[in-house]
Amino acid sequence: MKSLIITLMFVSAALNCLAQDGSVKGVVTDQSNETLPGAHVKLLSPDSLADRTTITNMEGLFQFQDLKYGMYTLQISFIGFDELNMAVELSGEQKELDLGTLKIKEKEILLKELEVTGERIPVTVKEDTVEYDADAYKNNPNESLVGLLRKMPGIQLDEEGRLFVNGKEVKNVMIDGKTFFMNDPKTAIENLNSDIIDRIQMIDRKSEQSRFTGVENGDREMTLNLVLKPDVSRFFGNISTGYGTDDRFRSKGNFNVLNERSRISVIGSADNVNGLDIDNPSNRSISANGITTAGTMGVNINTDAIKGFELNSAYNYNRRRNEVLSNSERQNFLEGNLFDRLEEQDNEQKQDGHNLSVFLNQKPKDNRHFGVMLNINRSANTTDNQTSGSSIDTFDELISRNLNSNAGENDTWAGSGQLFYFKKLGKEGKNILTGSLRANYNDNESDLSLISENSFFREVDTTEFINQEQVQLNETLNLTGSLSYLYNFKKNQFISLTYSIRSDQDEVSRDFFDLQSDGGFLRNEELSTAYDRDFLANLTGLSYNRKLKNGFIQAGMNVQYATQKGTIEDQQTGINNSFLNLLPEARWNLQLSGSKNITLAYTTSVQIPTLEQLNPITDNSDPFLLRSGNPDLEAGYNHNLRFSYRSHDPDKGILFFNYTNISYARNGISQLTNVDSLLRQTTTPVNVDDQVNAGNNFAFEYPIKRVNAKIGANSSISYGRGILFVNEVENTTNRLNYTLGLILENKNKKIYDWAVNLKYNNSNTTYSENTDLDQQFSSFNYAARLGWNITSKWRVNSSFTLNEYSGAAFDGTTRIPVWTATFARSVLSSKGELQLSAFDLLNENQGVSRSSAINYLEERRFNTLSRYFMVSFRYNLGRNVKSE
Repeated sequence: MKSLIITLMFVSAALNCLAQDGSVKGVVTDQSNETLPGAHVKLLSPDSLADRTTITNMEGLFQFQDLKYGMYTLQISFIGFDELNMAVELSGEQKELDLGTLKIKEKEILLKELEVTGERIPVTVKEDTVEYDADAYKNNPNESLVGLLRKMPGIQLDEEGRLFVNGKEVKNVMIDGKTFFMNDPKTAIENLNSDIIDRIQMIDRKSEQSRFTGVENGDREMTLNLVLKPDVSRFFGNISTGYGTDDRFRSKGNFNVLNERSRISVIGSADNVNGLDIDNPSNRSISANGITTAGTMGVNINTDAIKGFELNSAYNYNRRRNEVLSNSERQNFLEGNLFDRLEEQDNEQKQDGHNLSVFLNQKPKDNRHFGVMLNINRSANTTDNQTSGSSIDTFDELISRNLNSNAGENDTWAGSGQLFYFKKLGKEGKNILTGSLRANYNDNESDLSLISENSFFREVDTTEFINQEQVQLNETLNLTGSLSYLYNFKKNQFISLTYSIRSDQDEVSRDFFDLQSDGGFLRNEELSTAYDRDFLANLTGLSYNRKLKNGFIQAGMNVQYATQKGTIEDQQTGINNSFLNLLPEARWNLQLSGSKNITLAYTTSVQIPTLEQLNPITDNSDPFLLRSGNPDLEAGYNHNLRFSYRSHDPDKGILFFNYTNISYARNGISQLTNVDSLLRQTTTPVNVDDQVNAGNNFAFEYPIKRVNAKIGANSSISYGRGILFVNEVENTTNRLNYTLGLILENKNKKIYDWAVNLKYNNSNTTYSENTDLDQQFSSFNYAARLGWNITSKWRVNSSFTLNEYSGAAFDGTTRIPVWTATFARSVLSSKGELQLSAFDLLNENQGVSRSSAINYLEERRFNTLSRYFMVSFRYNLGRNVKSE
């Protein structure tokens, strides 16, 4: 932590290095010098996040302030006039640019050729940015941003609420180029209304280092940038609250304060409906395990008040209580025999979490750039789990019975920090020095009480009693430093020399205490242990990078030398390993057009055994699943090949993307599993060769003009081949899992918004020797939704899902239909909305999950949300958009 304090002192001292801000202004008129109020003015930057937009006032005046130096394109548009484009430059010599009067020319269109359609251009593409005109998709004054995003081509939201663009997950959300709720896109998009949004930009953004150096390194991150309407008020937000049958409730709210320098956002929510929003339902919420009562709050502050710097900070607090009542049936396979295990479980978990993130980022100067990031996380969890189970054979004879009770607390403190610095050298700044420091710290303490009674009825009846207190402490510190020199030896060609050092320090202590007859506790020496590990890696690399006209190529070689040392309590031999590896890499990127991209990458990596994998002491937290490590484990070596192709034609509405990943592991880490006649498993990690994993993700969208709709198809396929040892028998395993999906939905959503889709999942695992362990099961998901804007004030939304689980490997087919509906009416001049919602109208919802492991298939059924009705009210705070 000392390094983080030193970093903060360094940053504080560096605040005297200030950057200059510039401005651009002008007046827009027609050819007769009549001013044009309401003209749209855009200031476009090579970095899409720096784009700015405004409209002219009643005097035709526009102005942009707080601009960094550089080249821009000014774009002026007005209905009935030709668009004006011109280049402008801001520098230290000309930082306040007055363009004077800018005249735009009226379009020369013959009356007979004029056709007013009211159609907007919904999508445009600019280099690494796909931009959506929000007004081309809106149809509801109270529509959420999530609802708006669902209508846009190339954008997908999965069952977990994650946002994807052309198959690539969105990692960051910004408002007008400013970070909004750091590293939490889901929170950001769920707490904004659509009526404040002018444009939505999806940016395949280069890394901080690539943007400064101008040299592409293949490290990109999908970013969602929300461009607000120029006339959005400085205060806006919304609150909603609802109450329903069975004491169901849901409340949430947010408000935002904006000014030229700062943005402050506050959000909060509380519910006991598993976070379900019936207007935007997800399968995750509908079939979530158990019933969850949760509350969250968050604050996000973004400011430019520190001259020359941008400060982003976010604080989040969440509290949740989840109770799951479940019963399961597990089919166990052992040496040609089939056994059933029946289990009931009552599990309650409580969680409290705090997270604070701070990012101080210097506005890039011509020759240097630096920033510092800090993150602090604290979580406290409690668990109370009661389990009863029994195992029977094919003759319905009892094999074993167990009663387990475990309750415990877990307390974690974690922190991380990063400092980066970039510096251009020489007068021309062609050569660049970059450096970074990272630190991660984790301190975890858990205290578990375990009471277990396990009876076995084979040959000789036996009963085992366990009454233990289990205390575990885990402390980890990771430090990484890197330094890189980029040499521009020829036009568009670079050589990069890199050195990095990484240090991992882990300390773990486990103390198990058995209850004695006198009521005291005695330390269990066989299960208690303490161990530590020190891992040190030095990496030196040389790479070549060349800019192409429409892409780049990069190739390099890294040499890594690593040592790993550790000691284990009461063990005569410790851990003392060293690894020397060559790590080649190569990347090729081709931008065929603004909407087509091909990427091919080959990388190598070393898989270092974890501390848990090395520790030989048995973990008996689950008496039927015993785990122990292997101190003789060696590092694995992985080859990875990735190919991606993306194509998006906004004019035709055609989208296609494909991602393929293939990896091959030499000396990879697998499992040796022994299952005894009482179905108790013992697992130990071992090294094996020839592990292969491959995956492919594909999606396609195509318009059907005759019915003004579009059809989409998607698939996700994963294949794995490896080696597993089952009761000392070596098996070559083949695992194939795939998901296929089809969707049909309408495009014109002004009155109706409908969609129907189908998803099929299949899982198949085979074993070369223990063929009785082969497994296969599948499921179907059918879904339909309909939104109907009956009038400008009345609307109805409804959705229906049917999940069907195949009975091929289980006891019969299971079908779960769920129907939801919402009636809503706008009130208070559309600033408010009253809703009547109904969930699970058929009262058929149930929780079902299916899983497989090395020697069993399991179906688990658990409590989840059932039918309820709710009345709610939503109100927009402030005036989201100012009056004309």
